[in-house]
Amino acid sequence: MKQKLVLLYALALLALLAASCGRRISPKPGHWKAYDPLGYEKASFDVDDNGNIQNFKFIFHWRDYDEQCIVELEELDVQDNTFTWSEDSWEPRIDLAVTGEFDSEITLTGTYKPGVCTVQKDDGTYAIFYSLAKEVEWTAEWVGP
Repeated sequence: MKQKLVLLYALALLALLAASCGRRISPKPGHWKAYDPLGYEKASFDVDDNGNIQNFKFIFHWRDYDEQCIVELEELDVQDNTFTWSEDSWEPRIDLAVTGEFDSEITLTGTYKPGVCTVQKDDGTYAIFYSLAKEVEWTAEWVGP
C-alpha cells in the first residue's frame, strides 16, 4: 500500500511539473522601465494586450555615461515569453543585441551585448563607441498602465 501511495505521489508531481513547463506568462499591459545599478534609465517600453512590446527604447552607455547609443523600435514580437533584437552592420558600424524574458506578470530579465555603435555627432563627425563586455544582465518592471 505504501509503494502505491509513493508511486501515485510521484505521478502527481510529474503531472504538475509537465503542466508548468512552457506555460505562457501574460505580462501586464502598460508601461515598463529598467534602470541600471547607478539609477540611469536603461530601457522603457509598453506591453499591449497581446503581450507584445511597443515603443521599445534601449540605451547603451559607454565611458562613464558620457556617450550613449539609443535604440528605438516601434514593435518587438514576443514568442514564448521572450524577445530578441540584434543589429550587426558595417555602414554605419553597429553590433548590438538585447534579449528579454518575462519571468512574471510584472518582471522581465534579460541580457544585452554593448558591442559597437557608430553615432553622428552634432558637428557632423562620427564617433565609434565599443565595449569588450560579452553580455550584461538587465531587468525591467511594470510601472503602470
